[in-house]
Amino acid sequence: MGSSYKMKRHLTLVRAEDVRFPTSIANVEKLHSFWVQSFYDTPPIISELDRIEPDLFHRLACLKALDLSRNRLGELPKEVGKLISLRYLNLSHNPFWELPSTLCDLYNLQTLKLSACDHLRKLPQGMGKLVNLRHLEIDCTDSLKTLPKGIGNLSSLQTLSKFVIVRASDGEEVTCTLEDLKYLKNLRGCLKIEGLGYATNADEAKRAELSEKKHLSDLHLDFKPMAQTGSEGKVIEALQLHPGLQSLVISSYGGTRFPNWMVSLTNLRKLSLQECQNCTILPPLGRLPSLVTLYIDGLHNLKSLGLEFLGATINL
Repeated sequence: MGSSYKMKRHLTLVRAEDVRFPTSIANVEKLHSFWVQSFYDTPPIISELDRIEPDLFHRLACLKALDLSRNRLGELPKEVGKLISLRYLNLSHNPFWELPSTLCDLYNLQTLKLSACDHLRKLPQGMGKLVNLRHLEIDCTDSLKTLPKGIGNLSSLQTLSKFVIVRASDGEEVTCTLEDLKYLKNLRGCLKIEGLGYATNADEAKRAELSEKKHLSDLHLDFKPMAQTGSEGKVIEALQLHPGLQSLVISSYGGTRFPNWMVSLTNLRKLSLQECQNCTILPPLGRLPSLVTLYIDGLHNLKSLGLEFLGATINL
């Protein structure tokens, strides 16, 4: 990399076969954005990040945006914590298992993309320090079964692909609870809440204050594992949703009846009820003036549709 690059502010590296990662990148003064583009049919030389001199990230202290997505990166070097000016970090589509705790030193970070990191099992416990984080994209991360307690501190968060609940006994580390959603008042767009089958406290569900999430448009309430504790009905009734919601999915719910608040979702356009095997009756969905799409699957005990639904009772 010649001297003419030293004053560049934005740099894209397109990786091809037999091209080594240029350590001279550290000589580019005041680099603001760095994109590493790769292709799945080329050798994963981006793993050579582990062999770059440790002070590389320190010498890139002005970097504000870094994209290492789709590079088959197995490990993120701990020195990433030295990029204190970083606001955007894309690590999507990489096969690493965990992230270094030093990631939580990036207090200016606003966007963290981890989509399709299939092997990612957990986020660092210090995530609560990223108080400026606005977008946390963790969709398609099936191995991610827990979120750290500090998620509740991210009051500026607008994008959160999913929120995961676990039993307190499932691990030694402190994890978030349903109540932590209370503090995420600025969430918008789509949200999936996983593990609601572990939620047994209706008061805690109420304190999540989902009714205050007026910017959410799409919500998925996933009750797997379907524990059948007898409290499912009280928990889902206590959740309460904002009437402005446009799309709702309820899956693996173990109760026998759906919540009364469903008929108050006057802006709801799409409703999907999946694998709610114990439910025997549907609410009067005919009262939903905006409903366009209704999808029902796996409600094996459903016997009839109410009068308000189609104007007459229909035996199945």
